Amino acid sequence: MNSEKVLQWKRDCIEARELVIRGGHKSGAGHAGGSLSAIEIFRGCLAAMKFDPQKPESEDSDWLVLSKGHACLGWYAVLAQQGYITVDELLTFERLDSRLQGHIDRSHFYPYARISTGSLGQGLSAGIGMRLSMMRKNRPGRVVVILGDGECQEGMVLEAAMFAGFHKLRGLVAVIDDNKLQLVGKTDDVLSIKPTRKVWESFGWETMEIDGHDIQQVVSALETGLENREKPVLIVANTVKGKGISFMEDNFLWHHRAPNDQEKEQALEELKQARLELMKGAE
Repeated sequence: MNSEKVLQWKRDCIEARELVIRGGHKSGAGHAGGSLSAIEIFRGCLAAMKFDPQKPESEDSDWLVLSKGHACLGWYAVLAQQGYITVDELLTFERLDSRLQGHIDRSHFYPYARISTGSLGQGLSAGIGMRLSMMRKNRPGRVVVILGDGECQEGMVLEAAMFAGFHKLRGLVAVIDDNKLQLVGKTDDVLSIKPTRKVWESFGWETMEIDGHDIQQVVSALETGLENREKPVLIVANTVKGKGISFMEDNFLWHHRAPNDQEKEQALEELKQARLELMKGAE
């Protein structure tokens, strides 16, 4: 991959994290931890998928399903950083008159939201239905579904995974944001989903495991998964909840919490230093 492009992606991710902090602070709401852990996944999707918001019904358009809909602040932030929506609109997050609600809402945010999500466990089934429709209409578009690791404790996820594997739904990619924490603690302590890859492979999926904060790995895995013509593909993205902010990282208390004034300033300062270090390392 082009080194300059990879550098730009890394800078994009830092800037998107800044917007997560600003948006969460402004609203006093949002799921900061899971939004921050998924930033590279969101940015990677925009880099790897065929996505044109001006032509949402294009025959070759790829569709994204954010099954872990509570992490939508991260998706909004990446879209704002890339200029698909404005920063001013991002800062309306969770206002009553805003289309940027605390769970992704198709009725207000199409085509950036293909389905309303937030009731966990349902997104993979919806994505399967979308992909089946594409295949029956001979459309070349593919579907990416982003799930949380805690969400994969839902029985509906495993039923959907069995169905997709059995029917060899090529062009379907599931990405698990495996940040290893959920609302009340460690995912493995609440209800372990391990061994994730072996379980999904037994259902007929191709699987891979990556560093979910290495944007180059994320884009490469998505491109590989989207081009697979034999079976559905699972990407287990190892991530850190609250990534990029020292006092948020690997802390389940930041599953659903907004930074106060002091925390906002500290977080933005840490991200500023991260951006400076990134650019210095590129010199």
